[in-house]
Amino acid sequence: LVNELIGTGGVLSHITVKDTSEGYLTPKEWHKALQQNFDTSVVIDCRNTKECQIGKFDGAVDPNTTTFAQFPQWVQDNSHLLSSKKQIYMYCTGGIRCEKASAYIREQIPTVKSVQHL
Repeated sequence: LVNELIGTGGVLSHITVKDTSEGYLTPKEWHKALQQNFDTSVVIDCRNTKECQIGKFDGAVDPNTTTFAQFPQWVQDNSHLLSSKKQIYMYCTGGIRCEKASAYIREQIPTVKSVQHL
């Protein structure tokens, strides 16, 4: 039995399944949300640097992480950027990283009104 599906050195191991189930958008909802809220939002690519280099959504922020364990530190270092936005949208390859990441941001930066993921 493992504590985390995606290793973070235990930093995100306290996040529950209930926490990760919040904020899911279908592809249609994602597209509509980005069209309506692009100016007041930030889009974060939760994949690692190698995956981001292959391609990403226009305007998406690449946290420049080589492993997901680096993501919590990136959130702390960029809390000013994140707290200045009304919405945060995230995506990854299979859903696990952006589910954990969105729950973590909701916990760490409660001033953001909406944190959602594809």
